[in-house]
Amino acid sequence: MKLLVSRNIIEVRQGSGTYISSRMGMSDDPLGLVLLGDNPKLVYDLLQIRILVEPAITAMAARNATASDIREIYRLCEEAEKKFRAGEDFTEADISFHQAIARSSNNLVAPRLTSVINRTVESAAKMARNKSLEDAFMIHRDIADAIAAHDQAEAQDAMLLHLIISRRAICAMKKCPSQSEKINIPELCFAQQGNS
Repeated sequence: MKLLVSRNIIEVRQGSGTYISSRMGMSDDPLGLVLLGDNPKLVYDLLQIRILVEPAITAMAARNATASDIREIYRLCEEAEKKFRAGEDFTEADISFHQAIARSSNNLVAPRLTSVINRTVESAAKMARNKSLEDAFMIHRDIADAIAAHDQAEAQDAMLLHLIISRRAICAMKKCPSQSEKINIPELCFAQQGNS
């Protein structure tokens, strides 16, 4: 109940009851994804949406990023990598890196959209092996370099590669939804599923 109240979904009126909230507010989870719990299928499905959306946002960032945007993207790239190498929790820095890219796209919707779909970062990091994380941080640098060079195609490709590697890592850990659940698994999971 506290979670629903904090998201302006419901309000509790003392002595009266619980009601749908009449207050307007910006929820950090407008799709109610937190209510689905820590579900591997949710992580996978959010990653699929990220693959559809985030490479295009990254291309916009390469076109529109200012010098200060680029400095911030590099700073967050280095912060996340430093925390990873020190064995510290890097998820907030990683999420901030992706958010900085969305903000530098100069699109009002992109940061709000990525704040919802980047919920996969923490869960995927828990599922992925260290080698996959090492690859992810190398590609973070490629993404930052492409944005700094204002190379839209390279930025889009680097982000797509980054997300595909994340998806493959999840599939390798057998966290893809199983075929018995009657879910259409994209082509990159078939090879992994065939080995199970």
